[in-house]
Amino acid sequence: MREVDFGKGPYYADYGDFSTAGYVSFKTMNTLKNSLIKVEGGSFNTTRIVGLFNLLSKQLEVNGKSAYVALENYNTDGPFDSPQNFNRMNMFARFNNIIDRYNMFTLTASLFNSKWDQSGQIPQKSIDDGIINRWGSIDPTEGGNTQRINFIAKSVHQLHNSAMFCNQLYYTHYTFDLYSNFTFYLNNPVHGDQIKQKEYRNLYGYTGKYTKSHSLKKNSTINYELGGGFRYDDITNSQLLNTYKRFTVLDTFNIGDITELNINLYGKLNWTINKWFINIGLRFDNFKFQYSDKKTAEYYTASKYQNTLSPKLNIVYNVSDKFQIYAKFGKSFHSNDARVVVSNDSLSTLPYALGSDLGINWQPFPRFIVNAAVWYMYLEEELVWSGDGGTWEPSEQTRRLGLDLSLRWQVWKSLYFDTDVNLCVARYIDLPDGANYIPLSPKISSTGGLNYKYSKSLTASLRYRYLASRPADEINLVSTKSYFIMDFQTYYTTKSRFSIGLTIENILNTNWNEAQFATDYRLYKGDEDYGLTFTPGVPISFKLGLSYSF
Repeated sequence: MREVDFGKGPYYADYGDFSTAGYVSFKTMNTLKNSLIKVEGGSFNTTRIVGLFNLLSKQLEVNGKSAYVALENYNTDGPFDSPQNFNRMNMFARFNNIIDRYNMFTLTASLFNSKWDQSGQIPQKSIDDGIINRWGSIDPTEGGNTQRINFIAKSVHQLHNSAMFCNQLYYTHYTFDLYSNFTFYLNNPVHGDQIKQKEYRNLYGYTGKYTKSHSLKKNSTINYELGGGFRYDDITNSQLLNTYKRFTVLDTFNIGDITELNINLYGKLNWTINKWFINIGLRFDNFKFQYSDKKTAEYYTASKYQNTLSPKLNIVYNVSDKFQIYAKFGKSFHSNDARVVVSNDSLSTLPYALGSDLGINWQPFPRFIVNAAVWYMYLEEELVWSGDGGTWEPSEQTRRLGLDLSLRWQVWKSLYFDTDVNLCVARYIDLPDGANYIPLSPKISSTGGLNYKYSKSLTASLRYRYLASRPADEINLVSTKSYFIMDFQTYYTTKSRFSIGLTIENILNTNWNEAQFATDYRLYKGDEDYGLTFTPGVPISFKLGLSYSF
């Protein structure tokens, strides 16, 4: 991974669907400095093999061409009584051709394949009553498999008028089979409530952008970006089934074909003048949803069109070289399930989000940086998890008010400290007080730690993450459990290019819950119940790795 780019909030014109809370963009490496082989092994029968290989000679690289392939195989049984049998295979290949100083072309292909058995969520009460232990299971036949194949072609052109033009075409083939059981025997006391979600998807898309800069006068520049593209999702036989031990189909809840087309255009302008930076953006999105229901006796296809505009405004004022104030405002949206919106005019097709941030960046003394912001977000409609149906359901409009604090401190030459603390109050707007909590919305969260780097030979890190207890339902009858987790990692690299590393996850051996929900459920031959169900987080575990670069 070359870098991870991210941004908070709905303030970025080049990001559209589901960019309400923010975005994350992963950027892979164009070239490899060295080839590498890495082998890791650890707790719970965990093994990982990684290979990075340059494919072209140094002479071709000098001529502007480079190519490499990356391979990974990862296996683990996990800490569960029923082995997880998790297997993941990754393959990634890239070819770069710098045609001349103005033009570059890149081809990328990747394959991801994963399959697993899963012990699933378990009720806290079943542990308290001694029915199972923390690593047991109510339905050990949960699990799944998925595969994704990607092809990307990208070109970058530096134009003679100091402008740049970028194009990207992409295709994805995606398959998905997931077996879950959230309510156990609530609806089917004999065979259980296991559901199978199945999807077979082809995805086609294009993105393009044109950027140009202008110098107006002293201390004043303008640059703008115009972009757009399309994404077409073609889903065949999307299914939600009631199954027994994966392979026996008891009932078909829905089955059909889905197509979704999004065409978008955007423009943004950055203006820097003296101590001010102003960003103005506007995005237009057009959607067409179509669903062919194969469960009905007669052929039935329904479709729906929807447009939305998303304006953005970001203002930064540099009080000094060490103190900056900023304000951000924006509108974005998320698309609802095509199967629902084509047949329901009362449900918003593209629910919108409004957000604002007011914050500072401050360097009170050398090697110490503070970022603090208060923020507000309004959502016209949210999607809430429904455990009994294994689906997401729309809910009422909501508001969130939060405070974020980030600290970055270079303690001394080789030691770095960072922490992020986030506070949030989240409520439904139209529900009465005490019954207006947003299930599972975080109240207090924090991440951070220490990183040590001595020359190029030794690195070490001690990282933590914290999540406070939060309401699991609207009336806060059931709450999740808080947790504080710490991980340790260190690597030592020799002059002969060998590297040895040790990773210890959850070094405090905390009993923590990963996924947590409040759900109606019934155990086999038991009474209907309601309470917290969860997937246990991994206990203390060790992993040792050895790598060689060449």
